[in-house]
Amino acid sequence: MSLLHAHACKTRNLDRGSEEWKNLPVITCYERGSMPGGVWRECPTDDPLRLKPENKGLQYEDLWLNNPKELIEYYDYTFDEHFHRPTPAYLPRRDVWEYVLSRNNMYGELDNVKYNHTVLNSRYDSESSNFTLTVSDDKTGETKTKSFDRCIFAGGQNGKPYKPEKIMDLLSNFAGRYYHSVEATENFPSDVAGKRVMLIGDSNSAEDLTLRAIKHGVEHVYITSRSGLGDGAQMGSWPEGKVTIAWGVPDKLINENSFQVSWNEETKTTVANIDLVIMCTGYSVNQDMLDEDLRINRSRMGKLSEGWKMGKNYLSADLGEVSHSEFVHTYTQQTDLCRGLLISNPKMMHLVEYSSSVPLWDLELRARILLSYLTGQTPIPTNDEMVQMNQERLDEDMKDPWMRYACDMRYKEACAKLPEDHFFNVASSDGYKLAEYAYYYRWTQLYASEISALNYPVDFGDQEKLSPFADRFLQLAIDSGRVRRTVEQDESGKGCTFRDTMCKSFISLYTCTPSLPLPKYWLELKVEDGKPTRIMNLLDKEENEEIFFTPQRKSTVSSLGANSPESVTFDLEELAYLVEIDLPPPGQHNVAENGTCG
Repeated sequence: MSLLHAHACKTRNLDRGSEEWKNLPVITCYERGSMPGGVWRECPTDDPLRLKPENKGLQYEDLWLNNPKELIEYYDYTFDEHFHRPTPAYLPRRDVWEYVLSRNNMYGELDNVKYNHTVLNSRYDSESSNFTLTVSDDKTGETKTKSFDRCIFAGGQNGKPYKPEKIMDLLSNFAGRYYHSVEATENFPSDVAGKRVMLIGDSNSAEDLTLRAIKHGVEHVYITSRSGLGDGAQMGSWPEGKVTIAWGVPDKLINENSFQVSWNEETKTTVANIDLVIMCTGYSVNQDMLDEDLRINRSRMGKLSEGWKMGKNYLSADLGEVSHSEFVHTYTQQTDLCRGLLISNPKMMHLVEYSSSVPLWDLELRARILLSYLTGQTPIPTNDEMVQMNQERLDEDMKDPWMRYACDMRYKEACAKLPEDHFFNVASSDGYKLAEYAYYYRWTQLYASEISALNYPVDFGDQEKLSPFADRFLQLAIDSGRVRRTVEQDESGKGCTFRDTMCKSFISLYTCTPSLPLPKYWLELKVEDGKPTRIMNLLDKEENEEIFFTPQRKSTVSSLGANSPESVTFDLEELAYLVEIDLPPPGQHNVAENGTCG
């Protein structure tokens, strides 16, 4: 969708018949589903059980954002323009899906997509320098072949649920039920009510399903954390005391419904009397339709340059210069790709995001990069140039301790020897905040570099000096993670989640409209049976009345983006003026050139 929108924007801005207009590519888009939106789209009414292959990966109806919406806002279609009023920072899936569709179909970009078409095979002929696609029209059953000059894989990262073989073997003798997180759909409330549940994995799915389970009356949730890096493992507190983090990986079944979870040989815990196991183990990309030589190998590792040194950083005094592993994982790129180009054959392109914190932003930039190659605006690098570009990025990425911790086993082992009270292990410490800042600064630097090369209509500055706009983006990204680690339960006892905490940085980067607090605690929100989970359909659980934009409670507002670390509270009534706020006309966003609000 991002590529089609970028193409439409460029087409509209060119003089018809100009040389640049003539160089625009003709894009044919095949989509196996019956509508746009990938795994975020609606479950079709003719397949409510998600039995068709194209519907197996669809997300559950009541999924919510894990990060504030301000991190996924489009510069040319803001949330103000979509909702015509301020909204909370965290939105349900349905609202996000509708927002993305509205923006990316501004000019009818999605009207000519070939829906209900399955690409059966894509192969490259080196003699003709063309791609041949075999495509099935799933409505008529007709199969055709067609030739193309370029091929772009844009099938997303969630093609197939990843179910580790060792975990599946372990669960084969488990007396209870088990399934992958993607299968936690409409039956989930009855599956978890009054049950003891173990989640394998600690990232976004585990975080969201845990809160969802608490909302639906789970007895207790155990989250197994292999690395301690996932959002679920880093939560400051959980509502109702119903969550326990089990450090390590389940590696042994005890009796028929209890598990041994091992962090290392010395540290093992028992998770007992489990009724349901949910594998929050992520996904693998479905590249089955691509010939082997057109695929990317996501497990392929990289090597740091000969003589590479990490250099001085905030852990140097404690760790010294740790020798690196022979092979390391990559972090901000794929080993086989350079800016979306398959290095072995740059006529093959992959449109994939790298950052889970800002996926729409990431895809937006990568779509523009690919379009610049397709139009000739950016020359295709040589193979050697792409290899060198990737090497330079890997060498630079691994100078950030957080990135290296995730990618270099030797460095991870060295960090594991740091004392428990070391700032690297204490999220509330100043040292940890420095580490956090350095990590997000690296990401923001990379975006600045890409944006400046693309002439993208947002000013991020450059790698040497970020713009004020980029500084606001950086603070927003930092705070989106920090709200988890600092969330605390309040005196109400109603259960506070990170979605109930506001940050002063949670304002639109483009219109400077602040996010509203949720009208009730997130755990208290529901929609009337039969209605979609949409922000305007929120109901009071007890009174069954619509409550959106009605002052109901006090909200904790964290000052994470300000100089003082304390939190403050205010009555939602104090924000009532926001409901009547005069919003700028579409496309006229009140942001000064220096990035401050006008």
